[in-house]
Amino acid sequence: SVSDGARDAEVILDEGGRFDFVNRAACRKLERTAEQLLRAHWDDVVDVPWSDLVSLEGDDPPHLVKIARASVDGTLRFLEVGVKAARVGGRRLHFASLRDVTLREQAERALRLEHAVSRILSEETLLSRSLERVLEEFVEGMSLAAGEWWSPRDGRPHLETQRFGSVLGSPESWIEATQRERSA
Repeated sequence: SVSDGARDAEVILDEGGRFDFVNRAACRKLERTAEQLLRAHWDDVVDVPWSDLVSLEGDDPPHLVKIARASVDGTLRFLEVGVKAARVGGRRLHFASLRDVTLREQAERALRLEHAVSRILSEETLLSRSLERVLEEFVEGMSLAAGEWWSPRDGRPHLETQRFGSVLGSPESWIEATQRERSA
């Protein structure tokens, strides 16, 4: 088919959200064979509910939805999804395009972090407080569970550990400071 050489995933779904057509890129991005996808429903494959996606149709240009999706190997991938409805042979079908925007998302995160670090360093007068805030921004900006740094403490044979993280599923954050013997 013409769309098999496309870089973006292109799929056609019926009114109920069942796959009617998938190109090779869709199989790669959704990590399923064409046969598996053609027997599947959108909600079985993608975390954004079909009803939510269809409710965004009608905008011109189509409204794009960014979704985060973990690959089989655990890598977080970001896809941008756009859907447009059309009537073909008396059937209402939905044409969806899924574009991998992982590299763009990573670049945007890096720029946000650079800006946050510059802002923090210009606002704080104490380096220790700056490092604490930078670590907090980094952990949140990179969607990490926790972060840690070690710093020497007043010439003593100890290193101070600062950790920042958040309890999974909780908006509350924690900061922990401990001292450990410096190893030679």
